[in-house]
Amino acid sequence: MDVPVQQRPRHVRGPVSSVILYLLQAGWTPTSATSWQAPGDGTKETHALEFQAGAFVGLDQAQPLLAEFEPTLAAQLRREVAREFCGAGLEQGTDLQSYRHYMVSFQGVHRGRQISELLVTIATDGFWTQQRKFEPKLTDSDMCLRCGEEVGTSVHRCWLCPKNRDSPAYALSDELVPEAVAEQHTYPAFWMRGLIPADWTKVQAPAASEPFYGSQLVGDSVGLGCLGRGALESPIVIFGDASGGP
Repeated sequence: MDVPVQQRPRHVRGPVSSVILYLLQAGWTPTSATSWQAPGDGTKETHALEFQAGAFVGLDQAQPLLAEFEPTLAAQLRREVAREFCGAGLEQGTDLQSYRHYMVSFQGVHRGRQISELLVTIATDGFWTQQRKFEPKLTDSDMCLRCGEEVGTSVHRCWLCPKNRDSPAYALSDELVPEAVAEQHTYPAFWMRGLIPADWTKVQAPAASEPFYGSQLVGDSVGLGCLGRGALESPIVIFGDASGGP
């Protein structure tokens, strides 16, 4: 623990110290010789290392450790993704369902393979704007090569370049321009790369509700109420066909 962070890999001597190094790099905190506390949890202690007769139990047998470490590693990877070019907004993960849908739908259309490859390039931040190339001195100018009027940023290329007007399709998203500009630094992954943050589509499980009784659903003179109040004083289960009709 007293070893500087940069020098810790040099002190790895076998499986136990390797596990310790990985846990430290992931932000886990040791609370005893064999107990560790997962990051973000101030109360729960996870027994990460096990010993039997002086021998370390292999990781393939330490399922509790792997189960605890998996969300930690996933969160660490999400944070790294969010730090990449136009990655902000993906700190909680990415919902790739729409991308998968488009990749499948393009398989049967003309030039579908090229379109799919372009989608992958955009999704993996493989597009290099003039500003992005100019910062590491890969080009002499950061001005947009298409219009030559503004700095070639990602928001300029996708939303603001006047040369976009050469394609009528851009008119379909004109009403979204103000929102894209306002959120260009907060959610660039969505507005520039088309990646949907996972927390936008995550559906929370509904809270348990109080049971409904027949007398609460309909009056006593029609529908279920015709059975009489006494017959419906206990909860009942009703199934519908989801047609939306009466």
